[in-house]
Amino acid sequence: MARLTLILGVLATVVYLLDGFRFMLNEWRNWRNKAKWLVAVGVGLCALYQVPTMPGATEWPAATCSNGDITTAIGNAADGDTVTVPSGNCTWTSSVSIQDTKGITVQGAGAGVTNITLAGFKFLVASSSLRQPLRITGFTLINSTSCAATGDSIQMLGTATDWRIDHNTFDGNTINLCYPIRIGDANENTDNFNYGLIDHNTFTNANNNASIFIEWDRGTPDTVLSGDYVWSQPAARGTAQAVYIEDNVFSGFFTTLNQTIDCRWACKYVLRYNIIHNPWISTHSGCTNGGRSPVWQEIYNNTFTDDSNKYTGSQIEMRSTSGVWFGNTFATTANRYIITIDHERSYVAACTGAYGPRADGTRAWDQNTVGQSGWRALGQPGWGPPQASDMSAYTFAGAFAWGNLNNGSLVDMTIANNNPFTSTHLVFGRDLYNEGNMASGTLAARPTTCANSDLTGRDVYNATDQNAFGVKLYQCSSTDTWTFHYEPYPYPHHLQGSSSSPIVIARIIRWMEVASVITGLGWHFRRPLLAMCLAGLSVGGTLVQLAPKSYDTVKVVSRDSAVKVLTAFNHLTKPRDR
Repeated sequence: MARLTLILGVLATVVYLLDGFRFMLNEWRNWRNKAKWLVAVGVGLCALYQVPTMPGATEWPAATCSNGDITTAIGNAADGDTVTVPSGNCTWTSSVSIQDTKGITVQGAGAGVTNITLAGFKFLVASSSLRQPLRITGFTLINSTSCAATGDSIQMLGTATDWRIDHNTFDGNTINLCYPIRIGDANENTDNFNYGLIDHNTFTNANNNASIFIEWDRGTPDTVLSGDYVWSQPAARGTAQAVYIEDNVFSGFFTTLNQTIDCRWACKYVLRYNIIHNPWISTHSGCTNGGRSPVWQEIYNNTFTDDSNKYTGSQIEMRSTSGVWFGNTFATTANRYIITIDHERSYVAACTGAYGPRADGTRAWDQNTVGQSGWRALGQPGWGPPQASDMSAYTFAGAFAWGNLNNGSLVDMTIANNNPFTSTHLVFGRDLYNEGNMASGTLAARPTTCANSDLTGRDVYNATDQNAFGVKLYQCSSTDTWTFHYEPYPYPHHLQGSSSSPIVIARIIRWMEVASVITGLGWHFRRPLLAMCLAGLSVGGTLVQLAPKSYDTVKVVSRDSAVKVLTAFNHLTKPRDR
């Protein structure tokens, strides 16, 4: 469908361009209309300058970048509005809060232009899924003092699933123990998800801290502090239901390591298309944190480098989680494992929490398959939700690693902290899959037969011709029955489209709306501009929040619906006065 959409978009563009430019050329040749074109250009420039950042939103300019002035502007803003923060260098004396009664954009003048020294304070965001999308963009946030108490530059709380943090610089390279972005808090008490998009940021880190820390906490009603709710829900692999981290740059400058991302308590993240220097990417097991293990992580198409082997552990350290790790490139000479996985409940006797003791075949919440020393263990790698409190309704998840290269050589996933229980619980081809445990090729070349055995494993096939990623996994759910399992969520993330391309489209349409009325040129000359915009967005993936209000019927259109959009716009832009 995506290919058909692209072809139709290109054909529509060619037709519209030929038709529209022919008309404009004829008009330009007619001297009596040259003045009208000059007026149209002038009106267009004015319209481009005056259209607000989000169509229909009200802008509330903060007087300065101080915490007091920003707080005042946020207080004036309503749900869906934008707070603009001017250039300057400010040091905050208290945190800035955004209440869950409003989803707003807080927009600085640009990283390196609006520079805020946090001095131990932060953006504290209480988000709500009932409000408009929330966004923080265009700042340099500097942590210049120890922030062990507050710990963050931006902390996202609440229940929103459409927030965005983008085009910021997080400068923390003179201190320790800070999380530039923290999602969740141990004191939260909601049974819901909290996720969004982190993109086009630059992170510079201190020694032994994480740029992004995720904890989907559920507070005291959860018997293990955190995790039962998320683990009780459907797996939703390859969907928007995760924290997406894409198109960022991470770099560490201190003596040992730079922890790019860490998470715990039923977390899910997707780390893709980033440049990561001196990396350490991790998850925290529920065993040593008193809660549930992470659910599912995706790490793909990132570029990793290091200089002096600052961290001697694994660059990708997946502790007690399932997921996919593919297409990453490494450039390291370190004598270490690159991608490792373990299951702490297989080898740590002193695990904490209600589900904590080691999986040894005696725990009621594990499956305890005969002769398998507690396998399938609750929350172990390879097996996914729903697992609300035991293994009565588990599903196959798998932990997959393929196509990862270090200096051009294939890198396999390896098991860390192996012992007799671990080797029983984690088996390649059953729970874990390296490239050698999978087949790949075109969908048409997929074998017609497949095998599935409870104890020895199941066949897995990657169809490489079904999307731009070259990734669509099928698993053998029963003998000779292939079932779709996973494919990546479209890139770029749909929230990237909520502030760039649609704004350009909105301003172009607004310009055409005004210019057509003033000059009398009519609707005909809109067609080439609309065609170019639509073709570009069809390829890109999503149309979001087009403006002005006369186009409110077009809100979010996927690639699969782009043909309908082209038809609708063809009707809207047909000549009306010529």
